Amino acid sequence: MSSPPDAGVRAGGGVVGGILLGLLGSGAFPWSVLVLLAPVLVVVIAARAHGFPARRAAAD
Repeated sequence: MSSPPDAGVRAGGGVVGGILLGLLGSGAFPWSVLVLLAPVLVVVIAARAHGFPARRAAAD
């Protein structure tokens, strides 16, 4: 399901990618992916610690 904000984010990504390609060339894309992976790694680590607990709470 696609919504207008979703379409806006996709369009923004295309614009940013086009600007990056125009200014720095295709060699900038691997480095930009590494920059984008940093917050993803933080979310994954937080989800492992808080989103998926190892033990279930005991039912009383």
